[in-house]
Amino acid sequence: MSMTKPKFGPLERRRVFSRHGRLGKAMSAWWLAAVLASAAWGAETPSAAPLRPADIPAKAIWVAHVDLCRLRGSLAGRSMLAQLDRPEMALAYASLQSDFNFDLHQQLRALTFYSTGTGPGDPVLLVYGDFDPDRIAALAQALNGYRGIRRGHQTLHSWVRDAKPGKDGAEQRTFAAVFGRGIVIFGQKETTVGQALGVLERSAPGLDLGKEFPQLAVSATNSLVAAGMHRLELPDANPGSALQRRLKTSQFRIVEMGRETTAILTLETDDPTIASEVAIVGKGFAALSKLQKDKPETAALAEALTWAQDGAVLKLTATLPSEDVAAWIVKLIAKPFLSPPPPAH
Repeated sequence: MSMTKPKFGPLERRRVFSRHGRLGKAMSAWWLAAVLASAAWGAETPSAAPLRPADIPAKAIWVAHVDLCRLRGSLAGRSMLAQLDRPEMALAYASLQSDFNFDLHQQLRALTFYSTGTGPGDPVLLVYGDFDPDRIAALAQALNGYRGIRRGHQTLHSWVRDAKPGKDGAEQRTFAAVFGRGIVIFGQKETTVGQALGVLERSAPGLDLGKEFPQLAVSATNSLVAAGMHRLELPDANPGSALQRRLKTSQFRIVEMGRETTAILTLETDDPTIASEVAIVGKGFAALSKLQKDKPETAALAEALTWAQDGAVLKLTATLPSEDVAAWIVKLIAKPFLSPPPPAH
C-alpha cells in the first residue's frame, strides 16, 4: 500500500512542525525514529534486519533494537500502515520526505538505540537504511547553527536543536554522522557520535552480546523489538534509582504470533525476596492503571498483564490484538500533528 502525497505548501508546513521547532528540533527527538519506523513498513525490504552487536560499543549498558523489516511483515505493521493513510499523517510524511529528499517508504531497515552512560545526553541512535551521504549533509547544513567537524575522513554534523540553553547554560545541539551509505548516527554529544564511528570503523571493540546480554542474543533474532539493560547506578535523586539497584538485568521483547502481539518484560533480581517485593509494587501500579478510564490504552495494558515469578526472576507478559496495538502506536505517533493550528495574526 502506498500513500498519495497531498499538496504541500508553506501554511501546511508550519502547521506540521508548529510543535517541533521545525525539522532541526524534530530530528533531535526519539519521536522522529517512530515516524521513520512507521514510514518504512510499506517498503520492499529484506524479511529481517537483526541486531548487529559489532556496531555497538563493548561498554554499552543498555541496548534496544527495532527490526523494521520483520515489523513490515507482521499484522501489527500492516495494520499500522493502513491506519497511517490519513490526511494529517500523509501531510507529515510529505513534509519529512521533502526535507530529507529521500523516500522514507523504501530506505529504512532497522533502528538501534544504546547508551554507554546514564546521563540524558548519552544515548545514541543508529538508523540503518539506504542513504545518500551528500543529501544528508546538505540537509544538515541547512539547519539552524550548523557546524561541520572533521574527524579523520569523516564529518560530524551538528546543529542547534533548541534555542533555549540547557540546565548548565550550554547550547543544546544534535550531532550526526553518516557511515558509508547504510548507517546514520544521531546523538546529543560529539563524543558519543565519535565513539560510534570508531566502533563502526572497527577501531574500537564491539559488544559481546552473548556475554553481556545472553538472553538478548537469542531474542533479538526473532523479535519485532528487543532490548536489554544492565543494573544502572543512578543518582539517589532519580525516582527509579531504588528499583534499578534491585535489578541485575532487564530484558524486553515484542513478538507476534497469529493475530496477537505479546510484550514480555523479564527482570532478574538479586534474590527471590526482592523479586516478590518488586512484584507487589508493580501490581499496585497496575491496579491503579486499570482505574484510568480517561486513558483506555493504559487501562487495557494493565488489564492484560500477567505476572510469573521463578526464584529471583520476575516475568511480566501482556498479550493484545495486533490491530489494537497498531492503533495505539499510530495514535502516539500522530499526536504531535493533531494539535490545532496556531491562530492567524
